[in-house]
Amino acid sequence: MKVDDVTEELYPIRTVSILTGINPVTLRAWERRYGLIEPRRTPSGHRLYSRKNIDTINRAIELQDQGMTIGRVAQVLRQHLAQERLRSETENWDERQAEMQNAGTAFSDSGLDLVFDTAIGRHGIQTVLRRLIVPLLDRLEDETESRDHAGQCFFDLYLRGRLAGLFRERRRLARGLRLLVTGTGVTNTESRQLIFALAAQEAGYRPVVVGNGLPPEELAATAELARCEAIVLHTARAAEVGFGRIAETGVPLMVVSAAGDGQAIRSNGAIPLGRNVDDILRRLTDCVGKPVSGRLS
Repeated sequence: MKVDDVTEELYPIRTVSILTGINPVTLRAWERRYGLIEPRRTPSGHRLYSRKNIDTINRAIELQDQGMTIGRVAQVLRQHLAQERLRSETENWDERQAEMQNAGTAFSDSGLDLVFDTAIGRHGIQTVLRRLIVPLLDRLEDETESRDHAGQCFFDLYLRGRLAGLFRERRRLARGLRLLVTGTGVTNTESRQLIFALAAQEAGYRPVVVGNGLPPEELAATAELARCEAIVLHTARAAEVGFGRIAETGVPLMVVSAAGDGQAIRSNGAIPLGRNVDDILRRLTDCVGKPVSGRLS
């Protein structure tokens, strides 16, 4: 699933050339001769590339390193894209969620890897987050009383490790407004923080994830030290958090929490973001502005 066009970051050709090591002349040739990538255009005709375009270029480089000609690379990638679209339309996400849940209950790293890696290979990380991981977390939280606690702990640890690895891999592309991403120590929200951070990276923000346990009175100072424009705080229940003093520091405080907590959040001078990833990104853009596109820093 592609992030909203409102927040998706696009990169000029000079930036893409730096990130991939492919010169602009070659990038234009790959577009014109082989249809390998389809950048968007500004009203003045300048090319702008998405993260997906950059992933395609990097994949093309890998296939060339394996000995393929660029013509054959373009053919293979076009076939892969067509297959990916077909699989996305026919994928049974409920079954994939059940498979991951069963693998966690069985303490099977390999079983979790199989479902997770296959899904990412077919659909990409953003679709997997929205269609597989977030709904599965919601389901497990709804089954608090009935689920196997040990299996859930195993799954939580696995998921945090995989999401953290993906986040680190993508940090080199992160730019734009810096956001301090944290959570309360009341409930484990680290997986949710990483899911948000990956989506925010894709949207063009630069999240700084510090995890759970940072005392509320230290959040504003930490945001200033990390040069963050805003704080995105994850919590299971806003009523459990004493964050009223943060709003008095002048650092915008936004809270990701369960539905129905909006009044408690606003009464503390903070901004409720809800819980849906795409809604969060839209509200974030409204509150702190659009990400800064096309600039390395």
